[in-house]
Amino acid sequence: VTKSDDVYAASGFDGCASNREVGWHLSSDHPDYFPWRGNVSAYDWVPPKSCDDMQNDFRESLVVDLVERGGWLLIGDSVTEQHFFSISCTLYPHIIATPDYSKSWDWDRAWPQHLHLNPDS
Repeated sequence: VTKSDDVYAASGFDGCASNREVGWHLSSDHPDYFPWRGNVSAYDWVPPKSCDDMQNDFRESLVVDLVERGGWLLIGDSVTEQHFFSISCTLYPHIIATPDYSKSWDWDRAWPQHLHLNPDS
């Protein structure tokens, strides 16, 4: 990782649906973090064979599961916010996050955030 945008590929993401404090969430907002972020992203977690659903096309199968079996409601604090952000990266580009923080930074941090299916996906 040598620049902020490198963190997506290093983490196995195509991007993130949520655009709230991306640099902070991905620890890519300061050049001093780049070597550390690269080392963290180099870790390759391989799920056991019993988790066959996670072997291939995980992001697509999770989207299908959420559509067919219902969604999730996440209520909590900053740790929950990080989980929400991570889910938005895992499921991207199949989902869209709201509100769109790139349009205005006047949003209250306490306002709910949502993930919706991307009709173009």
